[in-house]
Amino acid sequence: RRKKEHFLMFVKLLVQYLEKKDPAMHGRAKETITRCAKEHKEGNPRYASLSDAMAKELRNTVGEGHWKRAQEYFQQLVRKKWEEKKKREQQKASGQKVPTPM
Repeated sequence: RRKKEHFLMFVKLLVQYLEKKDPAMHGRAKETITRCAKEHKEGNPRYASLSDAMAKELRNTVGEGHWKRAQEYFQQLVRKKWEEKKKREQQKASGQKVPTPM
C-alpha cells in the first residue's frame, strides 16, 4: 500500500515537473497515464498491475533525464516530510506545542 501511495505521489510530482519544464512532454505523459488507466480498466493482462505498467510506460515516454530528475525531487520531498514528522514527534514528546502542517 505504501509503495502504491509513493508511486502516486511520484507521478503527481513528475506531471507537475513536466508542466513547468517541458509542456509538450507534459501532454504526452498525461496521454500515457490515461492510456494505461484505460487498458487496466479494460482488463488488459499487461496492465494488471497498473502502477508497474504505468511506471514502465511513463519512463519510456518521458525519457531517463526527466525521470531521474523527478526521482531526485521526489526523494528530497520524502526526506523533508520525514524530517518534519520526526521534528513534530520530538516536540510532542518534549511537551512543546506542535504547529500543524499545512
